[in-house]
Amino acid sequence: MAYQSVQILSSNEASVVLAPICYLILLGRAVPAFPGTTRSHPSPTVRFASTGNGELSRLFRGPNRVGVSGYEEALNVVPVEQSLRLSVVGTQWRTCVVPVLKSETFSAENLVTWSLSADQILTLLTQAIGSSFEAAGYGPFGG
Repeated sequence: MAYQSVQILSSNEASVVLAPICYLILLGRAVPAFPGTTRSHPSPTVRFASTGNGELSRLFRGPNRVGVSGYEEALNVVPVEQSLRLSVVGTQWRTCVVPVLKSETFSAENLVTWSLSADQILTLLTQAIGSSFEAAGYGPFGG
């Protein structure tokens, strides 16, 4: 799989392209990868890979190539296969995305969140990621 070059994401860019990836990670359908990590240095980039269970495409596309409740079309999200080719700056991953993934809102024990539809969870992720990037100084979030 050819990865896109690493770029620093703004709050709005990050919220749109990382929400579907984070959702897949929370569902166990994708994992972050840290190329170039050594004992003394964390990876400067983070990449993503499917967990290989073959259900990745079906999760985000129905028979007519429509995203989860139209989410991809509504937010102009890149198709999942292309999203997984994204490379994220390691600092942005550690300071902005990891806190969202570790938050109580998205913990497996939070039945309130996981009783929502996929579309609603993706909206929550979009807002949380955008706000996290804004708080870290990557521009105002317009979501």
